[in-house]
Amino acid sequence: MKQAESADALLDLPESDVEPDPEALLQSVTVLHGVGPKIAEKLETLGATTIGDLLYLFPRRYEDYSLLKPINRLTYGEQVTVIGTIWQTARAAPGRTRS
Repeated sequence: MKQAESADALLDLPESDVEPDPEALLQSVTVLHGVGPKIAEKLETLGATTIGDLLYLFPRRYEDYSLLKPINRLTYGEQVTVIGTIWQTARAAPGRTRS
């Protein structure tokens, strides 16, 4: 208990009268606001059917936006987020496409 108290003091968190409820983690994801049958079905394909499952659902890829580079500084094979400015756009004329 002393370790939790010191963590709360470091984070300046208010004390809570709410007790942890491990049983709540066993509830269906559909009890969450905004999660209906369609989203629950998509989450199920990822293996998440309970709230507890969501805690262990990690992205398969993480985009690190700290590696920003201008286009002229890219090197082949490097995976970065590109910084650029679009100066002009044009809409392609409808019709046949070349193949």
